[in-house]
Amino acid sequence: MVNNEISFDYISIPTYSIDAENVMNRFFSVEKIVYVEGEDDVVFWECVFNKIANYSVNVISVGGKKELEKYIEMIENNGAEYIVAKDSDYDKFKNIQYGDNIISTVGHSIENSLVIPEVLRRIIRNLSRVSTKQISEEEIVEWFLDTDNKLRPLLEIDILNEVENLGISVIPKVCERFMKSRTSGIFCEEKVKKYVEDLKIDQHKNEIIEIREKIKNSGLHISEIARGHFISSAAIKFITYKSKNIGKSVSMSYEAFFSNLISTFESTFNENHPHYKYYNSKINSKNTP
Repeated sequence: MVNNEISFDYISIPTYSIDAENVMNRFFSVEKIVYVEGEDDVVFWECVFNKIANYSVNVISVGGKKELEKYIEMIENNGAEYIVAKDSDYDKFKNIQYGDNIISTVGHSIENSLVIPEVLRRIIRNLSRVSTKQISEEEIVEWFLDTDNKLRPLLEIDILNEVENLGISVIPKVCERFMKSRTSGIFCEEKVKKYVEDLKIDQHKNEIIEIREKIKNSGLHISEIARGHFISSAAIKFITYKSKNIGKSVSMSYEAFFSNLISTFESTFNENHPHYKYYNSKINSKNTP
């Protein structure tokens, strides 16, 4: 697998060999090594594999997307038998497909599997220190549906930009400019509409129609497809907004939010999670040692 010097924080420049792979497996006392992009990915994928896989794994960050691409190439070109677990990005809309040893997230990023109604409800409860009965499940689901409806035009153009390599900046990492106000947790339809109009992509109407159809056929909600950091920033705004409405003041950084996300996800990731069947099929289909 790797015949250069190994760092256990990340592994650089993969050069594959069966012997090296066997050494790595024996060193970690596992049946499979799983390579991922970064530290956040380690935590997510370790949870997913530990809950689902019928074989033992060790999850290792390689220190970035470009490094991870080298491991993908080794699987595709040299038959490496380790696993790469990666963000899907917009691969499904670019008709990019991988073999069994390359597992992608359901949506754009790991955050799309973390930010779901039940997880947000529990985080609001824990941070606000109130009874679950004080937090309306319907209200949280309604927020997701409202977010889906208002962000759809923005997502369509973001996907168009990726597919057609237009080179424009569409969705930022944070959502604040699209909210009704600086303290609101609700998207403003008019702000999104104005932003979309200013992008001036009328000449791509036919491509947008095709992308809209692909989104529909994917069976996924907009919040499951859009960029993970953007959806996370919206979730933070909503949690803060919702907590304030029930009389609690909550403020947190992305790091604190992610920590809450992972711990809550770990306790709720089971057969009832909307993405459980997908990950189960990908991880256990043909990857058993």
